[in-house]
Amino acid sequence: MNKPSENMIPREDFFAWLREGTKPLQFVGNTKSCTTFVKLPHGENTVYLFSATHYMGTYIGPEIRWNKPFEFCGMYFPETRTLRLAEFDLARAVDHLEADEMKSVEHWCGHISQSVNERIEQKIANDRNNLSIQQLSNPKNIQCLQDFKEYGAKRQAAAIFLRGDAPDLEIHSFYNLQAFPDAYQEDAMNLYFQDMEKFLEDEAQKYIDAHEEDILLTFLQNDLLREEYEALEQNTGGDFSLQRQITTAIRNAGAKTVAITVEKDGAELTFKADAREVIRSGDKYSPYCIVSG
Repeated sequence: MNKPSENMIPREDFFAWLREGTKPLQFVGNTKSCTTFVKLPHGENTVYLFSATHYMGTYIGPEIRWNKPFEFCGMYFPETRTLRLAEFDLARAVDHLEADEMKSVEHWCGHISQSVNERIEQKIANDRNNLSIQQLSNPKNIQCLQDFKEYGAKRQAAAIFLRGDAPDLEIHSFYNLQAFPDAYQEDAMNLYFQDMEKFLEDEAQKYIDAHEEDILLTFLQNDLLREEYEALEQNTGGDFSLQRQITTAIRNAGAKTVAITVEKDGAELTFKADAREVIRSGDKYSPYCIVSG
């Protein structure tokens, strides 16, 4: 809630103007500034609010000036008597505005994106049977799956295994309202504020319909990744298993350097290496992490 002041417009008076006012609303602040608010209908269920502020002086009164353009400052929904995006001039002029009423476009873009992604993941429920397709048809995706089978799955499984982690085999969505044009964001917020449940359901289904084959591709890649990872886990005597034991021991010891001994032509050579670089190594150790002999 914003901090009320004696010369601010009382919340009750402002909402009465939103409901019944027929003329512009003016507010004169402590700094000799005058802000004029106007409201314009946007479609059937939304009212857009605009404001213009100028500073009064000896020859300038509270009238609207021709060199001060009006700027958007909020949205009002008469059916639910809800105010949103009340930033800047409104937040300074009207007392007792609530936190949700003053949150920015950026905030709502992030909040809506998170809510849509949660709905998408709920609808898919990490079950490919919830998709309407079960085979890839896009040549690009088919090639991508083949490349992942030959190269990517092994590399990813090895990196995850050496870190001591487990592969993330959940399906994640990446809906981002901020990536859409401004006009789409505007329309989306109008729909969301009027009927949140319908908007989330419609937007989630729209995303699934547009990305269904990409989602199926992720399911198939996860199958391959799981197979490669389980093979590494079962091969307890293999090189990767030994390397993970070494990496885990170095990490648990908290050492800054480690001694590496190499046997060559019957002789043992010992080098000192940066422990962080050894831990960061992939499926091979690099000589570039050696700092001294």
